[in-house]
Amino acid sequence: MNKAFIGMGHSPDAIDIPLGLSMELAMRPQAAATFGQMSSTEKHAAIRYVQSGSTGEEAKRRIQNAIQQMENGHTAIS
Repeated sequence: MNKAFIGMGHSPDAIDIPLGLSMELAMRPQAAATFGQMSSTEKHAAIRYVQSGSTGEEAKRRIQNAIQQMENGHTAIS
């Protein structure tokens, strides 16, 4: 059975985090802590938000926005 996934490669049992987002999470412990507490659905939504940028620059802005929201304890990223 094919399962939906987000990210690069094929990972039906895990959440694939885009490289830029994962690098920012590694450098921002408060954001990483919030991300770790998010439900699978919330994580997928945050990743979709980042990936929905139409350009690389927009994706970078979305990553920064998502990180800032997570640092403030928000789990519904938009």
